[in-house]
Amino acid sequence: KAAAPAKAAKAAAPAKVAPKKQKVGLGGLSAPAWAGGSGACSADDGVASTEAAGARVVTSDAPSGSPLSANLNHIDPSKNTDKYYVLQVLEAPTGAFYLYTRWGRTGTGGQSKLEGPHQEAEQAVQAFEKTYKAKTGT
Repeated sequence: KAAAPAKAAKAAAPAKVAPKKQKVGLGGLSAPAWAGGSGACSADDGVASTEAAGARVVTSDAPSGSPLSANLNHIDPSKNTDKYYVLQVLEAPTGAFYLYTRWGRTGTGGQSKLEGPHQEAEQAVQAFEKTYKAKTGT
């Protein structure tokens, strides 16, 4: 029998490189400040670096007219957990609506995300309610 021809060496496949994930840090920024007892709320400082810069916090259609903004905290000393989560519905000067979220360990700038633009406020409000329920269970 004749010897089988040698198999051609397989070309080495290029190594797969995972895409880099760049997180936006917000070091040194504070959480939203509530303006006295007036019910007004300012947009989080992290918004200034997004396309929604100059946005205002949207108020609900409820009779109270309260701002659509939540500052959540989760503290569990037994697990060394101390974190915050900020949710805000914003209206940009362009008239577009956004859901802004910011989270991190207390005392840090954390990370943020801007969801939108939405053409209608109701779309951003629904995203706010869905996220709020996922974080609080209520």
